[in-house]
Amino acid sequence: MASNELLLSLTYLSDDEQFNEINIRKYFIKYGPIVSCRVVIPYTTFLIDYVDANSLDCAILDEPHFYNDNELVLRKYISPNRVDSSSLKRLLSNQNNKTTKFSFQERVRRLKHMTEAIQFVQKVEFRLIKCSYEEKKIKVNKKQNDDMIKLNIELRNKSNDLNQDIEQLKQTNNSLKLLIEQNQRIQKHMIDLYKEKIQYEQNKANQLKEAINLLNFR
Repeated sequence: MASNELLLSLTYLSDDEQFNEINIRKYFIKYGPIVSCRVVIPYTTFLIDYVDANSLDCAILDEPHFYNDNELVLRKYISPNRVDSSSLKRLLSNQNNKTTKFSFQERVRRLKHMTEAIQFVQKVEFRLIKCSYEEKKIKVNKKQNDDMIKLNIELRNKSNDLNQDIEQLKQTNNSLKLLIEQNQRIQKHMIDLYKEKIQYEQNKANQLKEAINLLNFR
C-alpha cells in the first residue's frame, strides 16, 4: 500500500531539545517536499508527511540514518482509515475468494499482522492527539499568562498614574495651604495696620479735643 507518511524515532526516550521537528524537517526535506512534520513523542518520535510517496521510499532506501551516532528507526505509516477501509477489506476479500489458496496458518498470520498494524496506528494516533492537545494547552496557558502579564502591566501603569495624580494633588494642596496662610498673614497685618491707624487718629482727635477745651477755658 502506497503511503506518504514516514514515522521515525530514536531507540530510546530522549530529552535532547535539538532533536525536534525543525531539525528533522531540515534533514529529511532532501528527499522531497514535506507537507508537515508532527511530534508523536517529544524529542523522540516524529511523523513526516511527504507530498510524494516516492520521497518516503527514497528516505527508507537511503538507510541507515543517524542522530548523534544513534541509528534512527524508520517505517511507513498508514492512517487508520486507510488501514480499515483498504487493507482489511482486501484481506477479507482474499480470504473469502475461493480462487485464492491460503492455509489456515497464513490467514491467521495475516490477520494477526493486520491487527498489530491497526493497534500500532491507533497508538500513534493517540500520541498525535495527545501532543496536539498538549501544544494547544501550552498555547492557551501562554496566552492566559500573556494576558495576565498585560493586565498586570496595565494595572501597574494605572496605579502609577493615580499615584502621580495624588502626588500632584498633594503638591497643589500644599501650595493652596501656603497661599491661604500667606493671605491670612497679610490680612492680619492689614488689620493690625488699620488698628494702629485708628488708634493714631483717635489719639489725634483726643489731643485736638484737649486743645479746644483749653482754648475755651481761657
